[in-house]
Amino acid sequence: MKKNIQYMRNSGYSMPDVLIALTIIIILSTIVYPHVSSYLNTQKEREEMTVQAEIVKALGIQAVETGRLPNENANHLIDAASDDIADYSNMSKEEIETDAWNNINPRYYRQLTVTRTYRDVEVPIHYAFVLSLGERGCWGTGTVTDGCDAAAIDASVTNLLQTEDDFQT
Repeated sequence: MKKNIQYMRNSGYSMPDVLIALTIIIILSTIVYPHVSSYLNTQKEREEMTVQAEIVKALGIQAVETGRLPNENANHLIDAASDDIADYSNMSKEEIETDAWNNINPRYYRQLTVTRTYRDVEVPIHYAFVLSLGERGCWGTGTVTDGCDAAAIDASVTNLLQTEDDFQT
């Protein structure tokens, strides 16, 4: 009987064993977390690029079929054009408006139509830009709490569309 009682005391893990195992798990988690986080962010970026490519494809189909792109609204958010884009895509209006990070701000959309002469004929050329605010929910290097405001976003987007002369071929 004495032998069984002593055996029961020695079975299981001691407190130092548990602390060592827990320390190793914490150290490994600390090392692995940045890599996993980076991988997940890369996946979100790829997802966003794929969705934006689908939106641009739908815009191209619409431009070919109707001869125009959807109009943009004053604040350049894609919500004004999402109904038109959804008609030429297999995406819903909500999928078009919300980026991969589900930010409060939807995607941005800018369009420009430039007329060029090609073989003595005036031909309209349509340019479309679809932008996301990304992981931080802010355009450029700012963050939501330190200077990410609509005016800075609009100025950055407008810089992409300086003048028609920038689109000369």
